[in-house]
Amino acid sequence: MAKKKMAQVAGDGTPKRPGPRGNFHGLRLKFLESKLPTFFDKVSARKTHDWWPVIHAEYWSRISWRVPLDPEVDSTMFDDASVPIEIDEDLSEEDKQMKTEVMKKVNPMVKTWFTNRKSKGVPKTSVWSTFLKQLVQPTGGVPKKRNIAQYYMVHTDYKAKVDTEFDRRVEEEDIPPSEHLKIHSYIAKKFFLQEDEETKERLEKENDLTHKKTVAAYEAALKGLPPIDPDGQDE
Repeated sequence: MAKKKMAQVAGDGTPKRPGPRGNFHGLRLKFLESKLPTFFDKVSARKTHDWWPVIHAEYWSRISWRVPLDPEVDSTMFDDASVPIEIDEDLSEEDKQMKTEVMKKVNPMVKTWFTNRKSKGVPKTSVWSTFLKQLVQPTGGVPKKRNIAQYYMVHTDYKAKVDTEFDRRVEEEDIPPSEHLKIHSYIAKKFFLQEDEETKERLEKENDLTHKKTVAAYEAALKGLPPIDPDGQDE
């Protein structure tokens, strides 16, 4: 006949349901808990595979392999024995073998301890959620408004002349690639400033309207609505 578990009793005398005690306690537990933020970052970045050897090395540099995994171990002894003061070269062959066996046993337990807490720090998603989200949601932040030179250089009415002047200057002046964007913007701004006031005012308004449409499309995508074509919206 199986033995019944003794019910735990809370401070007010009410029975408590027994729960798992876990493998790590005291300073060991505090150490692992201190590494949870780093673990969650690695999960989000999908870099846990490279992190396991790192956390195992940190664990054994803080926790002595000689201290047994036993919640009943005296806390003072645990604190005193928690920081290793020996190096492998000083160990006997027997101790080296024992240490290796302990590490082989505990390292997977450390890994399991972290993976069991993954759902608490990283929101659960279905296997399709990331894929579906990428289909309908933008990957960047709120679209920024183009400055007028950027708008002018891609405008269908002015792009050709800006590109022609840009190509000419790059070839004649042997401008390095690192300066191309700067020169392109400079040429576009120069041509824009040469336009009459009516044209400049019209282009400013067009730029404002284009930005509003782009932001509206972005916000719709965040809500999971069907994609909006900024160029197809009614003005």
